[in-house]
Amino acid sequence: KADAAKEAEKNRQLQSDLERVTKEMNDSLNRADAEIQQRVTTLSELHKKNAQLESDKIQSQGDAKSKSDEITALQGKVSNLTDNVEKEIKLRQDVLTGKEGVESMLQKKLDDMTSE
Repeated sequence: KADAAKEAEKNRQLQSDLERVTKEMNDSLNRADAEIQQRVTTLSELHKKNAQLESDKIQSQGDAKSKSDEITALQGKVSNLTDNVEKEIKLRQDVLTGKEGVESMLQKKLDDMTSE
């Protein structure tokens, strides 16, 4: 009878230990599941952010190309305007030189006419 009581007590103790260990393992698994879920959420957010950054990068490259094309076009316009201004300046100088020549010639004719 004493052996049976000892055996029953031992079984109760083993059952209690088994329940405690099972509860601890379940708690540990639940914590691990929660941590995994948190990491999955973080990873998902990082994937979204990465996709947005890639999109921004592509947009920026397009913007840079557009700006580069715009700069190239403006450089062409500036070059054309510079050439035109230089031609206008040369033409003006030629006109002034011609005017001075004509004035000199007219003055000479006037002098000649006055001296006669």
